Parts: sequence; structure tokens; C-alpha cells
Amino acid sequence: MYYLVKTEYVGINCGEDRYVDTRRIEIRMSPACDFDGEVCVDESCGEIAGWATRGIGAYQKIENAREAIERIFGDTRQVSYAEYDPSMEAGQVIEAYKPGRFTPLTRQETEVWAWDGLDIDITEATTVEDIAVLVQEYESAANTNCGFTLHPELEISMKERQQELGGDP
Repeated sequence: MYYLVKTEYVGINCGEDRYVDTRRIEIRMSPACDFDGEVCVDESCGEIAGWATRGIGAYQKIENAREAIERIFGDTRQVSYAEYDPSMEAGQVIEAYKPGRFTPLTRQETEVWAWDGLDIDITEATTVEDIAVLVQEYESAANTNCGFTLHPELEISMKERQQELGGDP
């Protein structure tokens, strides 16, 4: 059997940049278990220190587990489990995924990535409509050229930059 398990940070600080890409979906050889060791195949396993684990289902074939990931989560990107939890018992996680087609950047990473463009594209005369178009253009460039998705507060950063230059809010 192949088991799908979702883990994500839901703690008090979940809005902080360090938790921007913590959600993961795993195909495991064994099911998730709660604190008492009870198997959680299709239910919540609980939360510890802000980390929630949920069993998503059991599948006879790995292909069925992959199809379920696509059906439930949509676009995902496969990742190496060792990148984020080398303590997991070897062989238990067969494949690991992160939701979303692109790797999300934090607000600070987005500002660094966009800095040169902000300096060129944002002026005192830049309008709200211009900023909306720029956000779409920057997002498209980040997706296509780098495999990133920018932080949702890019528009706020652009408006702040425009106001710094003396433009209308």
C-alpha cells in the first residue's frame, strides 16, 4: 500500500516568511499515526508544536497515489525529502511534493528579486493601473525565467515605492 500524508505548519507564526513554503505532500510506505500511535489513513493526526499532519488516503498502486495528488492538490512540484527532513526513516517516504507549480518567495526575497525593476519601472507618475500591470509582468517573468511565484504583497511594495517618490497613494 501507498499512503498520502500532508504536513503543514499551522502554528501561531504561520504568516512569517520562514513558513512560506512548508506544506508538503508525501507518498509513504506506511500510514501517518497520531500521538497515541493510532493510524490516520483519511483523517487528521493532530498537531504538535504548530505542525499538523493529516492522512489523505491509501492506494494500491503508486500511480493511483500520484493521480490523487494531482486531483486533490492540482499543480505540484516534486522535491527531495532529504532537503527538508533528513531525520525521516530511510525508505518510508517514496516521493514528496510541494503544492503549486512554482516555488513561492518570501516578501523579502520578492523585494530583492524585483529591486532593479522597482527602481526603473516605478516613478512618481506610476498609476494604480500601471502597478497592476507591472505585478502581472513581474509574476510572469518570475514564473517563466526562474520557476518562482512572487509574494502577494509585491503590489504593496510597488505602491510604497511610488509613494516614496512623491506619487499619489
